[in-house]
Amino acid sequence: MKAVFYLFFMSLPFSSYAEELISEALQKVQPHQYGTQTFYCGETILYSDVILEGYKGCAMQPVLFGDKQMPAKVIVALYGHKKALKTFFILTEDLDVYRVLNASLIENKRFSERFSAVVGMPPFLKQTNLTLSQFAVSHLQPTGRGLCITHFMKPPFLGQLHLCDPVADMGGRVNYDVSALSFPRAVLLLQDYIYTHHLPIDTLLTANTSIMLKKNRNYQWVYEVVVPVSETTYHFDVSFQGQVSYTVL
Repeated sequence: MKAVFYLFFMSLPFSSYAEELISEALQKVQPHQYGTQTFYCGETILYSDVILEGYKGCAMQPVLFGDKQMPAKVIVALYGHKKALKTFFILTEDLDVYRVLNASLIENKRFSERFSAVVGMPPFLKQTNLTLSQFAVSHLQPTGRGLCITHFMKPPFLGQLHLCDPVADMGGRVNYDVSALSFPRAVLLLQDYIYTHHLPIDTLLTANTSIMLKKNRNYQWVYEVVVPVSETTYHFDVSFQGQVSYTVL
């Protein structure tokens, strides 16, 4: 049986509304109300009070939520014909749903910019998993005045980033683990390898280069670098130990 969640905003008397407004950024959504619109997110049937005209789909991101840091999901509904629109919701493990009234923190680009700066990732490299969403666990904490977000880093990174105000200074620090090989260092090793082995690659990092950081079959961290050159594709592995290998596809 498909789970049904009711995502809409009720017209309530002030006293009742105040009880459900858990912060200035979140409104708890009540089920079984008249006037909702049905839409699908994957195989899940959802209901919304927001008119999702031109509905295009949705995205889900796992997060931790509340004082007890319980598993939850951030759901964003994408819609609009002439203009791209979106509405955010938080779905808790208990199937409680909150509409995000102010998504400025959730969409704050400074988190990703700070992480990319630490990683050393050039902005033109788009084919990569070296992103904050891949290497951090996000915690959303409602407060009386709004919402605080903390991103706890996952290996091979350390630290956290914290923000409660979209325009305030960001708290926390992020860095590579001491045993990790940084991306800039991996690039230098790979460029030296390409030069000493006389491989026909003039420019290593382009918009078509793919960079993935993952564990190999031996559970060791490696940078997988895929470089297309004319009709040939070079697949490099750079381990945290500084070893480089490649295959030609």
